[in-house]
Amino acid sequence: MPEEAITRLTAQEQPVGVKEPLHQRYDWLDQSRGFIGVLLAISVLTWPLSGNVITGEPVVGPTFLNHGFCYVKAEPALLTLIDAGQQVFMFLIGFTGYIAFTSRLRKRGGRSAFFYAFRRVAALYLLAAVSDGLIPFLTDGHCDWHSLIYRATFANLAIGSFAAYVAIALFRDANSRLRLAALIALVHAVLFALPLFNHYTSDDSVLGLPLFPFISVNHATLAIVGTCFAQWIRDGRDDLDAVFRSRILPAVLLSLIGCYCVDWLQPAEHHDVNLSLVFLSVAFAGLLLSCFYCFGRIGYRIPVLTEYGRNLLLMFILTFFVGDMYARLFSKPFLLAYPVVAMILVGVLPLAVLAGIALFLDKKNIVFRL
Repeated sequence: MPEEAITRLTAQEQPVGVKEPLHQRYDWLDQSRGFIGVLLAISVLTWPLSGNVITGEPVVGPTFLNHGFCYVKAEPALLTLIDAGQQVFMFLIGFTGYIAFTSRLRKRGGRSAFFYAFRRVAALYLLAAVSDGLIPFLTDGHCDWHSLIYRATFANLAIGSFAAYVAIALFRDANSRLRLAALIALVHAVLFALPLFNHYTSDDSVLGLPLFPFISVNHATLAIVGTCFAQWIRDGRDDLDAVFRSRILPAVLLSLIGCYCVDWLQPAEHHDVNLSLVFLSVAFAGLLLSCFYCFGRIGYRIPVLTEYGRNLLLMFILTFFVGDMYARLFSKPFLLAYPVVAMILVGVLPLAVLAGIALFLDKKNIVFRL
């Protein structure tokens, strides 16, 4: 089957004077990215409305679309679908990072590719400096350096992106990078099992154990695995059915089996991103790609997701910095008293605004790139 039947390029006819795009875009990939973006947006909105099952603090919003630890801190940790969301996002950044980096390397040379990688990592750390440095300093008078450097969202995205670009530069073969990712994850699992470092959900802090960036290490793992999936897609773009049948779906199945088996030994934990959560995130990401690829094969597209996915990082930044503040404008007693109003004001209206922004940017052919 011709590739046009399963992909939609974003620039079929380029105006005179406009540079040829570095690479084609797959509509099913943008749909996947948009889906994850919407889930992340919902999680930002539900976060400030969390409750506590221990103290009896009431809950507003769908619990399965919020982090499990927002309702109870326990060991083993309580996980929901959202607890793998950031990790899937990291996987997708590694996936798209591979396409962008190698396209620049092939068409514009090493200087352009490495400058792109540097700019991307630096911009993510700049966002970390604002969200976890400047804003806490202005509001609370202090800066959480651990969050700024490695613990919080943007810092982890920067570290994972950096690891992905280094792995791409050192290992051009996907299988070699996959072995590297497996080695990193194995070292993480061993260190996580040994009583040497402080763990997020345990009482290790009372023992004075040193901190270890567990969360950053396996975000690097997920980004590197994402580059492998992307290379399988690129190398097999003439027959993507075969790629999904022989590489993607078997990887999903093995990841699901790995998650099930390892979780008996190391229950999945969101903040430390241990091996069982890595397996779960890879499986979730692979299933997501496979589902939207199959949707594309039968000609089904979910409205707005493509436009959202094309500007995923910008939409995430808008949600991250504005969505939380917006949700906190409404008191819990008010939202509990008027659930229909709560659903409209917090559950629907912000998503509708984000969808409108995404559609406007797409209409103006604006793609935000760091």
